Amino acid sequence: MNINYNDIWREGNEYHYIYHTKRGVFLFKKPIHIRFVSKYPHYNLGDIMWMLEYTKQNDEFINRIKNCKENWCDKIDIKIGTLEAKTANNVNMSQSGLNIACDKGEELRELWSKETGISYPDLEMPKRSLL
Repeated sequence: MNINYNDIWREGNEYHYIYHTKRGVFLFKKPIHIRFVSKYPHYNLGDIMWMLEYTKQNDEFINRIKNCKENWCDKIDIKIGTLEAKTANNVNMSQSGLNIACDKGEELRELWSKETGISYPDLEMPKRSLL
């Protein structure tokens, strides 16, 4: 699956992560925006996908993506945050866009640590297992 990290910003105590898919992912004719909202700026796509699997909501999220429209679909709670999707007219899949998003994420993580006095949070995720 081709998903690019594209943006992150803070609204109050929430962090909004935006990911994009190219046209044709999930057999959909348009690109897709995926929004993840959490209370930490420390997650990555692997964490999000693992929590979808852990909460047994992979199929539900894929179905929502397949059926999404121009407005955000209903949120899916994956314990570490919420996920939603909508169609997009165009997306930025460039390396420079990814680099900018990564830099913004790093700035938000540093600011979070400065504000809380904690260098790395307990991300409230169950331990990953190979079983």
